[in-house]
Amino acid sequence: GWQGVANATPNILLYGGSIFFLSCIAYQYLFGAAVAAGGAAAAGAVSLSLLKVLVGFGALLYVFGKGAKFSLFKPAEEMVYITLDEEARTRGKAAIDVVGAQVGLIA
Repeated sequence: GWQGVANATPNILLYGGSIFFLSCIAYQYLFGAAVAAGGAAAAGAVSLSLLKVLVGFGALLYVFGKGAKFSLFKPAEEMVYITLDEEARTRGKAAIDVVGAQVGLIA
């Protein structure tokens, strides 16, 4: 149902983000000193190509995250309101949008 679809976006970001940030930490651990001393090019071709892969993976993760948000999460969010009558739907959406926007500003 809609819960599985709504959970797809957080799961994509959780698992993809975990892999990305752990890879960045590993890159820093393996090549950090050499990169700090003379830049990524001085650390060698392996370091530079790995850095390019990390940047590409981060960009793809961002694109897939935004794509999943707007193609999966937002429609699933709207499906929650289908069972409500018109007045409850209008008031509920307004209240949740205001509270969600304020919480989003805090986080």
